[in-house]
Amino acid sequence: PGAMQQLERAIEDAHRDVRVAAVRVLAARGHRAALPRVETVVLGRELRAADLTEKMVFFEAFGILGGEAVVQYLTPLLGATRGFMKKKTDPETRACAAMALGKIRTDEAREALQAAAQDKDPLVRNAVGRALREVS
Repeated sequence: PGAMQQLERAIEDAHRDVRVAAVRVLAARGHRAALPRVETVVLGRELRAADLTEKMVFFEAFGILGGEAVVQYLTPLLGATRGFMKKKTDPETRACAAMALGKIRTDEAREALQAAAQDKDPLVRNAVGRALREVS
């Protein structure tokens, strides 16, 4: 438990590699106590400037740790339920949201992925395809 608490603090480390390693271990161990910190990063602005690898690790951890409860946050990011005059999220973030939904493996997550299966962006379509294979 003490090691997991130290890893939770590493989520906010200044070095990218430390953050990525910490989040991977926390997700692999299913350490749900780290969910609030991961959620803050995923739903915040600082992840927008991160590279694709870091985004993917954080989003997948968000899906693994949050489970069915985070589908409501990921579905709008995927762009599957856009409202009138609403701007789409960037393709990298949408692809990361798709991969996170694939980790959740619920009917609601599968429906959101199927709604985004015909996305115009190839990066998003590829991620949705991989996520649907995981969900099935």
